[in-house]
Amino acid sequence: MRRTNMLVAAARYSLVMLLTAAALQAQPPVMRRRPAGSAPAPTQTAGEAPSLVTAGILKTLDSDKLVMEAADRRALTYKVTKNTKFTRPADKLAPGDHLIVEAEMQEGGGLNAVLVKFEKAGEPVMETAEGGEPASPVVMRDARGESENRPKLRRGPRDPSQRAPLEQDPPPASEPEAPPPSRASKPAPPAGDPVIDAAREQAVAFVESLPNYIVQQFTTRYQSADAGKNWRALDVVSAEVVYENRKESYRNVAINGKKTGKGMQDLDGAWSTGEFGTALVDLFSPATNARFTYKREETAARRPARVYDFAVEEEFSHWNVSTPGQAVKPAYRGSVWVDKGTKRVLRIETQAVKIPKLFPLDTVESAIDYDVVRLGTGDYLLPVKAENLGCQRGTSQCFRTVIEFRNYKKFSGESSITFEK
Repeated sequence: MRRTNMLVAAARYSLVMLLTAAALQAQPPVMRRRPAGSAPAPTQTAGEAPSLVTAGILKTLDSDKLVMEAADRRALTYKVTKNTKFTRPADKLAPGDHLIVEAEMQEGGGLNAVLVKFEKAGEPVMETAEGGEPASPVVMRDARGESENRPKLRRGPRDPSQRAPLEQDPPPASEPEAPPPSRASKPAPPAGDPVIDAAREQAVAFVESLPNYIVQQFTTRYQSADAGKNWRALDVVSAEVVYENRKESYRNVAINGKKTGKGMQDLDGAWSTGEFGTALVDLFSPATNARFTYKREETAARRPARVYDFAVEEEFSHWNVSTPGQAVKPAYRGSVWVDKGTKRVLRIETQAVKIPKLFPLDTVESAIDYDVVRLGTGDYLLPVKAENLGCQRGTSQCFRTVIEFRNYKKFSGESSITFEK
């Protein structure tokens, strides 16, 4: 998403969104509470960077970075500087220690640790302050509420009551939070649906059969100040994507035709990865434990298709949604279109649900369209278009990318391929 800002990227496939300090200040006020016995949290004054105070469990710490997990499973990454103060020497801290970290949100995004307060050592269990208050002293109030209309990437209306159900939503942030559970690794039970079983086999064959190729990628980035009612195009990011030995890389990255000299992941704004097979394989992986429910028949990519809704619980999610300094792997649901004849996937739509209340985004969606593409003498199912959508919590700021893939060409490691302008 872009300059005012957000970055999109996803681990099933990555979605990253960059929010600057100026954008953060557009959010509703952050109400800070302090645990019993702790010093009052400082307030923001004019000209200072916004501050954030969070309790959690230490994951890793080195000379310049601290990673902590909050009770709502947000992974927070802080920059440690010479000005960072520790109430316990840094070399005495260990993974699993309970901390309260005060940080500043910097203009370019990211969190600078200002004060790292040691609470206690021991098992990784979130502590509750006196009076039943959660250990995390931060509560962000979303003035818009979850019922506010947000833009959607979905194809047509759905009856939410007919979707594959997720477990009951967690309690609101104002209630005591349970300790972060261990991520489960049990395999999914057999789908029991022959179409889903066949689609799973096709997904594995999809990756195993892909030759090396190169394709042009064009990403148009949009911003909306009115929750998606009107979109303003910001720029077009172009790149050549090289898929070689089941890995993708980017070269010749340009913005509005001007080369940047940077890699895709070094750009400000929005980007995503995983369209070239990761999202497809992960959806049908037993480790994801997706639950599929048949809904109807439709047409996708000019072919008759069976449409299934699916749901994935947070404990099985591999979808990494990131903003500078924070990342979550949310539960998600969506729909998948499966070709009736070949059992190949033609479209995947995904919507994040149960996003932690303290995460900067309250809406995250993606969609990928696949079609048959000729590479050399063979036909392969490949992505032809993808979209990503995100909205900043508590504001009307939304961001969207539309990605088109053009001019697929098969190549070998010794080949040299260029595209005509």
